[in-house]
Amino acid sequence: MLVFLCICAFALRSAFSHGDLWGDEAASVTMSLRPLGELLSILRTAEPHPPLFPLLLKGWIRGAGTEEFAVRLPSIYAGTLIVPVAAALGRRFNRGASLLAATMTAFSPFLIWYATEARMYAFATLFGTASWYWLVRLRGESGGSIRTGMFGQLISRRIHVFSGDRLSDTASGADRWRDGATYAAFITLALLSHYFTLFVAAAQALTLVAWWWRDRAPSAWAIVGLAVGGVLPAIWLLGARRIASDYYGPAPGSLDLPAILYRSWSHFAAGWSVPAEASIVYGTLSIVIGVYGMAHFVRARHAVLPVSLLAPIGLALAVSIARPIFQERYLGILAPSFLIATAAAATTSPLAFGIAVGASTLAAEAHGLLGLASGQFARSEYGQHARRLNALARPGDGVILTGTSQAPLYEYYASQDSAGLPVYGIPSVPRDTDGAIAAEVVRAASEHDVIWLFLYAESDYDPEGVVPRWLIANAFRGPEWWTVNGRLRAFAPVKRVSANEQQSTVRIAGTTVTARLPTTPILAGRFVPIEMTFSNRVFSAQRIRARLLDDDGMMWGEIDDGRSYSGETERLLIPLAGGAPPGHLRVDVALLAGEGSQASVIDHAMVGSVQVGSSDRFWSGDIDGFARSGARSGLWMLIGSANSPSATPGSHAYVTTVWRSEGSAAEDVETRIVDRDGRPIIERRSSLTVHAAGHIVRIQTALPIRTRVTPGQYRVQTRLANESAAAWIEAGQLSVAARQPVTSGESPSVMLNALFDGFARLRGITVEPHAGTILLYWDSLAETDRDWNVFVHALDRNGAIVDQSDGRPLDGTLPTDTWTAGDRIAERRRLPTVRGPVRLRIGLYDPRTGIRAHVDGPTDDAIVIDEVDFGD
Repeated sequence: MLVFLCICAFALRSAFSHGDLWGDEAASVTMSLRPLGELLSILRTAEPHPPLFPLLLKGWIRGAGTEEFAVRLPSIYAGTLIVPVAAALGRRFNRGASLLAATMTAFSPFLIWYATEARMYAFATLFGTASWYWLVRLRGESGGSIRTGMFGQLISRRIHVFSGDRLSDTASGADRWRDGATYAAFITLALLSHYFTLFVAAAQALTLVAWWWRDRAPSAWAIVGLAVGGVLPAIWLLGARRIASDYYGPAPGSLDLPAILYRSWSHFAAGWSVPAEASIVYGTLSIVIGVYGMAHFVRARHAVLPVSLLAPIGLALAVSIARPIFQERYLGILAPSFLIATAAAATTSPLAFGIAVGASTLAAEAHGLLGLASGQFARSEYGQHARRLNALARPGDGVILTGTSQAPLYEYYASQDSAGLPVYGIPSVPRDTDGAIAAEVVRAASEHDVIWLFLYAESDYDPEGVVPRWLIANAFRGPEWWTVNGRLRAFAPVKRVSANEQQSTVRIAGTTVTARLPTTPILAGRFVPIEMTFSNRVFSAQRIRARLLDDDGMMWGEIDDGRSYSGETERLLIPLAGGAPPGHLRVDVALLAGEGSQASVIDHAMVGSVQVGSSDRFWSGDIDGFARSGARSGLWMLIGSANSPSATPGSHAYVTTVWRSEGSAAEDVETRIVDRDGRPIIERRSSLTVHAAGHIVRIQTALPIRTRVTPGQYRVQTRLANESAAAWIEAGQLSVAARQPVTSGESPSVMLNALFDGFARLRGITVEPHAGTILLYWDSLAETDRDWNVFVHALDRNGAIVDQSDGRPLDGTLPTDTWTAGDRIAERRRLPTVRGPVRLRIGLYDPRTGIRAHVDGPTDDAIVIDEVDFGD
């Protein structure tokens, strides 16, 4: 059974050990890569941890490499070995608790989390727990110390767990010498793993004092073992005394101990991945059960386990009053003892209560593990920022790291495919004056066209946010790319932006906006600077969004940084997608109201266009579901593709393919959707044009799913159309769900039978005057490849528009290029301000060109209804 638990523990720790390194892990790895002399110097003067783990990691990575999983593997092994050690220690106190303690240790989210990072915590826990085991073994304590209850008897009788540790008292001098030497070795390893284990050694010293008072003979060996075990750590501390005197721990008064204790209480039982309410419940139950278990040891006059828990915590908190050092992660070093106390609470209790205690503890752990398995909880995604930088940055750019503490992370990830940019740690002095920090930013910004700002743990160095505030005030600002605990943002200093610009003035929701855009070409993968000046104050509930759109309405860049605007000049950087096609893109500026995805567009306007040039820059992280390909055809290589995973009949499926040119050639690309038998249901053609080999072109295609397409699984394929023998390349899968049939058997109140462009008939209309709406009844006569918009204009006697409604049919949910012959569609259009009699003008237009569909009748681009009464 123990072997099975160890296998489970190793599997869980391996499964949850993937993902980016976080700051301290990167510091461990980059430090261990340094020459031995430099490493030891850092450990003595700057790194607030003992030397064992860095030295072990240095030797390990020489053979295993520096990949994330490789550098975490030693901690995984150590975290797995904690399970049998906790079982053996638990059996020394109570035989029935041994299996349950091992199980809780194997599945503890708290212990798993710290056993899956390249840090020393798993080793400190392993060696600290092992030292307690050998100390208790020296004393000669056996598993009968605490009386086993019915639940514990059930476990120990029905499930034979261990056979290795028979718990015989060590009587001979040779045995005591061996056990004393083993104890000395483990307390040495613990003290050289983490400085918090000094409090563990202090707790063991208190225990030895109590034992010496009661029975000196067995305790002498333990005292000798502790003394010998402290020699090597003491020698190290003499050489690293600056760590204790000048470095270790935050400044007095800078650590919020109540907050740390609260996090410890709420996270210890189930980890970080459960909702706050559940974590508080689990934490409270855990403390109650643990205290109940420790009470049994106290009543049995066996206080070793309570002392092993309470003494280190109490001593650390006492020291933290003067010199804050306590952190919740240090509790991992004490976790096995606490879980043994929890197991004792279950196994020393009546059957029903014991089962309830064990089940509740394991349920909390299971909840935490499910949260970790969901993939929504990670330490860091810093590598994503570094990969974006390496993919898109150009010579002339610079990097600012908010404080030098993130330098190891940047070194680890950015150096893997380095853009070779100048890097500034600002502020260079933690918590420097605002003026000094601003001066550092000014010097960096004056030398670079684009500044990439990495915001990570900035509260340690720049708590007032001087760096981002200066850049926001003195540069064009790009969007914030967020990850778990960090942000990346690009800025273009105003003085470094070209003065060549075009100017336009538009009105958006009653506000006059003067926009300035560059006239020089912008390379794909770079940024479009736009400066906007507002004539009057914009309400605080509103904000500005800017987009780059092509003639088909496809978006190639967007910024909406959530700020509200207040009648001042705003400078934004719109990120232009890598692979954007050469040509011109329109710039759309919109005024938004609301938060996040619920924001609605109040008004918008086109403020100009920018010229785009092709380039070799491309970042796939902005394309959801992007899968790399590497397929070649002629002078082009398909880098990869992505597509909508699902669609419904009557909607569009969007496909993105990214190509790299191997020479100066123009091609057409065909993209299609086929059924399982390879029969195409829709196909579209796009053009590939570049000016240089190595440049990248990104094709975005909207494929209409006709209303009567059979639900099921389909394949997405692409190829070069100009290559007659080119094979189709598989580019993804598409699931088409069922949809209610598109049909309307209602009869309009006003019959029209107007024929539009030969593909649709407007059968008639019905006016709903009190609702201010009009119903349009369409009949689809044939398929069309155009995505037409419907327009309804309400005209006064002079022909002026008093209200209108434009857009795709059915509020955009049923584009005309998805209609199938025989569809009968009823859609409602709102004209809320219309009152009394008006004329109506109804038609279709192509939003890309503004061209209207031909109508059979007196006017060839719309149908006009002379008088419609909307009532009072």
